[in-house]
Parts: sequence; structure tokens; C-alpha cells
Amino acid sequence: MRITVGYDGSPGAHAAVDWALEEGRRTGAGVHLLFVSPWPVHDAPGPHERPDVPALYRAEQLLDRAVGVAGRLHPGVRVTREAVPAAVAATLVERGERSRLVVLGRRGLGGLPGASLGSVAATVAAHATCPVAVVRPPAPGRRGAPVLVGVDGSAAADAALAAAFDTADERHAPLRVLRALGPDAGDADVARETAALDDALAVWREKHPGVTAEPVAVPQAAVPALLHAARRAQLIVVGARGAGGFPGLTLGATGHQVLHHAPAPVLVVRQR
Repeated sequence: MRITVGYDGSPGAHAAVDWALEEGRRTGAGVHLLFVSPWPVHDAPGPHERPDVPALYRAEQLLDRAVGVAGRLHPGVRVTREAVPAAVAATLVERGERSRLVVLGRRGLGGLPGASLGSVAATVAAHATCPVAVVRPPAPGRRGAPVLVGVDGSAAADAALAAAFDTADERHAPLRVLRALGPDAGDADVARETAALDDALAVWREKHPGVTAEPVAVPQAAVPALLHAARRAQLIVVGARGAGGFPGLTLGATGHQVLHHAPAPVLVVRQR
């Protein structure tokens, strides 16, 4: 299955393409650039009318340029492209059902000034059935940094842990497994939970002997703990729902806050 990238020509979309091409190079997956152009509200076509031809023509031009650059930078990765007139977030969620991964920039051209996360990225991360990577340009020197995953004992965290080990293995990167105990935890709680987490990682280390996994328990709330650790990570992996999730909530509060504020790309995974 291919990697689908939501592309609109914005700086965030370019970062998403670069990240997806690296992922395609590592995994052998093809990369599909998808430009979804919504109908203008004031000029929505009827069932027999033509789409907004100038908008689609512009989209095709942007895609052609992006494919050309991708071919020069990553000649070994198969890159395809497509422009469609449709609802953006809904189309990306639907395409995710046929993708191994959807990759998006944190903000597209339609982002509001001052907003840290675009509405399309937030919606797709919350509702897609496949993993979703939300990307911002990586900090210099971050390639050798660890993959970071947050765990809390939930089924969603177990899915995130499995994906984090797979990702760290593919990237030949170390892995930091973080459990936030809350600000009331004492030194004894931290030591006990770190040892328990280390024991729990034994089965994963057997499956991924090439991954160096470091268990870390901290006396902090989940969001500040993850954001602090993310400053030294190349990728953050979170589950779509944690232990505190409510029925019908597709992206937990922790994952939502991390998507908004993380200084590194975030991979959102779901329990299968």
C-alpha cells in the first residue's frame, strides 16, 4: 500500500512531501501526492456542470513541479499524483482506508494566522483509519535523535508502542518510552514505574533486537512531559485514544495537544 500525502503547495505540504519521500525510501512504498480542491461555496457546480477548471489547472501545475522535484531528490521512490475536486478532509480520510499512511503538513494554505494546527490535519488525524503523520520541518541535527512514544497502559498506547518499535527499527534509531505519572508522584513511584516499564519492554526487545529502548517514568502530566521530551526527538508516536478517552472520542486529549504543540513530527496510530 502506498503513502498518501495531502498536498496544496504550502510550506507545510512541502515538508510533508519531503518526510513522506524519506519514508518511502526506507520502506519501499510508493508516494501519492493528492491535491484536493474544494468547490467554492458561492459557485458550487451542479451534477452536470464542469468543475472549477482554473483551480484544477493550477493544482495540476503545482503537482507537476512537486513530482519533478521529488524525482530529482529521490529517484528510487515511485511518485504519483492526482488532483480532485472534493471536500478536503473527508477525501483524505476516505483515501486513508486504502493507504498505509497519510502524511500532512501541520498547516496548509487555508490555515488561520496564529493557528498551530490546521483544521484538515486535526480532522484527518482524528478520523482516519490508517496511521497519520503530521509534519513540521525537522530541527537541524534531529535525524539521529530517538523516536519518542508515550504509554499509559491503554490499548491505544499498546498500538502506539508497537508502531514506535517498528518505526525505530526502520530508522535505525533509539527509542524512548515515556510514562507520565502526574505531578504528585514521588521518587519511589518513579523508580518503581521505570522498573515495571523496563520489564514490560522485554517482549518488544525480543521482537526488535536492533532497537535500544529506554524506559522513562516522570513526575509530570502527560502533555508537558511529552512536549519536553519531544525537543530531543525525531518523531513522536501517540495512540488515537488513551486511558482517559470517552466513548466516541477518536483522538484523545493528550494526542490532540501534542499535535498542536509538538516541535517534531507526530505519528498518530490506531488500535487494530
